[in-house]
Amino acid sequence: MDSRNIKEIKNLNTNISKVLNGNKVIWQGEADPTKLIGGNLQAGFYGECPSSLLITGDELARQIGLTAGTSQFSNESWLKFSYLGKVEYVAKKPFRYLIPWNSINAVNAVFGNRRINIKGKTYKVRLMKGKTEGKQGDQEYYYGSINYNSEWNRLMLPIHENAPSNWKNPENVVSPTENWNNGYKDSDLCTGSTDNGARSWCQEYGTRQSTRLVRGGKGVSYATMEETLENPIYLHRLQGWRPVLELVD
Repeated sequence: MDSRNIKEIKNLNTNISKVLNGNKVIWQGEADPTKLIGGNLQAGFYGECPSSLLITGDELARQIGLTAGTSQFSNESWLKFSYLGKVEYVAKKPFRYLIPWNSINAVNAVFGNRRINIKGKTYKVRLMKGKTEGKQGDQEYYYGSINYNSEWNRLMLPIHENAPSNWKNPENVVSPTENWNNGYKDSDLCTGSTDNGARSWCQEYGTRQSTRLVRGGKGVSYATMEETLENPIYLHRLQGWRPVLELVD
């Protein structure tokens, strides 16, 4: 990026650091950001939080006892969102790949039942919800309208460069979506077809109990299902662990 187009703003009183390209926020990190830069409290984006101010992927895995899979992007930032009135941090890129859903579930880190303390604050550790709110028990569909009003769609799509209407998998999206003008690419979020861990495990079933939904993999709007088992026949490098840290009030 041409340094002449970058302006750095620092406010020492609130420990805010932003990098702007013109008027567009492309990176934001701060110890406790409180101002949304897109959306609202039901679905909104605060910016990026460096792992140094929260937790690294490797340390999170260590604390919850997750040893399955292959570590990657441990020091990558977290995306800070507001969702349904709650503050949550979503790993910008999957922290582990070649990992079965059952291994994540075995350490109680799928549905938010596992809690950890990070720098004096308590967080639920879970996976994202890829199907519409209230449809988490569905076993009929893994693509299409079942994904329209999901946590994944409401948070990951508005920050993407394809927002509001240029989706690779339009069958999974109510278009136009919101557009928060952040311009993340699939390569930024590790949701492209060739990325290790590009298919992020979600909470929900696919179309049977032995499968679970994954989002990403052929673009951020993609949805499919994977077998949950540790069996090497079903395990592959696209399966990824993208944890959510939901702040507990």
